Amino acid sequence: MAKDGTVRGGRRQGAGAKPKSQRDRILDGDVAKRLPDPVELTGTPLVGAEMPDVDAWLESKQQNGKGWNAKDLAIKTVAWLKGRGCDQYVTMQQVYAFAVPQARWIQCQEAISEFGLLGINSAGAADVSPFVKMSDIFYKQAASAWFAISQVAKEHGMPDVPAGDEMMSSLLAD
Repeated sequence: MAKDGTVRGGRRQGAGAKPKSQRDRILDGDVAKRLPDPVELTGTPLVGAEMPDVDAWLESKQQNGKGWNAKDLAIKTVAWLKGRGCDQYVTMQQVYAFAVPQARWIQCQEAISEFGLLGINSAGAADVSPFVKMSDIFYKQAASAWFAISQVAKEHGMPDVPAGDEMMSSLLAD
């Protein structure tokens, strides 16, 4: 420990004996050591259940008086998972983590269409609309949540999982 109380020092890079090459180890008769076989883990098998009712807040009216489609997105996502036999591996919280930012992203896109890409800042100068910035944030959240959901589907033997943009566009096609 140094006088100022910080811990410094330790092994320096490149210090010590240089490792032997694999060729030299084989010629010296050194055999590779094998790891023990992995232990078989047994657990409770997962059992699927019917989709629970969607929370009421996913259906609530928004400040502008319009509804939003988070409930529809959640229902379509669960139906997509059921169609692939993966619905029991994904929690409703994961579905909500995708549906809510996706619905908010759609709201931002509607606001951009209504109000435009530019806004006015406090100094009176033109500035990027706050809906553009929020749209980016919500899109990243939705994409991240969708990646987690699609990863679960891939891990459980579903090779035909579409990429995120394809899934989102198919959810929004109706």
